[in-house]
Amino acid sequence: FAANVRAISKIPLMITGGFRTHGFCNEALEKNELDLIGMARPFVTNINDIPGFLNGQTPQFDNLVLRTGYKVIDDLAEGGFYAKQIIEMAGGRDVNLQMSPLAASWFFLWYEIRKGLMRKIFG
Repeated sequence: FAANVRAISKIPLMITGGFRTHGFCNEALEKNELDLIGMARPFVTNINDIPGFLNGQTPQFDNLVLRTGYKVIDDLAEGGFYAKQIIEMAGGRDVNLQMSPLAASWFFLWYEIRKGLMRKIFG
């Protein structure tokens, strides 16, 4: 994807999503396919290993995956879990890797409904 965009544009290019290994990140950068790599989810759940990843000592990150066995709840849980953790980190607070799938699902629903209502009320 990045190579296709780079072929038609010379503006700085940042891609996020799908980057999990140190080698793949460096390969994409060395090939000049992009300028910056965004890694929110892998960094959230591997926060203590970030220095090792950046210097190559930690070759790969895995995401924490929340599963209940119900696809609809699983999608809400995963989205809610990562949204909540990123909001906490942005506020200078610690992440909660023990957040339950149900709590994460409720957070996602509450957060999205609140956001929609705020847009409707305040434009």
